[in-house]
Amino acid sequence: MKKVRLMEAIIFFIGWNCLFLLGADFPPPRGFIWLVVATGVLAVIQDYYLRFLFPRINQPRIFLYNEFLFGCAGIVVALVFALPHQQTGNSLLTWILIITLVALLYGTVFFVFNKWLVKHHLMK
Repeated sequence: MKKVRLMEAIIFFIGWNCLFLLGADFPPPRGFIWLVVATGVLAVIQDYYLRFLFPRINQPRIFLYNEFLFGCAGIVVALVFALPHQQTGNSLLTWILIITLVALLYGTVFFVFNKWLVKHHLMK
């Protein structure tokens, strides 16, 4: 399982940074490094979360718990990047909503993929 977690963390890190690069100017601005750092931190958190999730993935309410955690992570990430820029009002709310929705979508895909992985590959 350690190998699977490491592969998922690497794919997460590279995949999201490639996606961010697609939306960035060329060359990326100096502040882009903070996206790379945040993605690295989130990859480490994801690794620790997988240690918790794998043994519990077939429990009845774990999907809802997963969505709750990814939603909370989305809110935290949105605030971490918004507050230094002093966003307020509707722009802050829109930012939080978009980032949280992306986090929830990723959390759903993450859960479904790992449930499939456990069922078809890790439990043999």
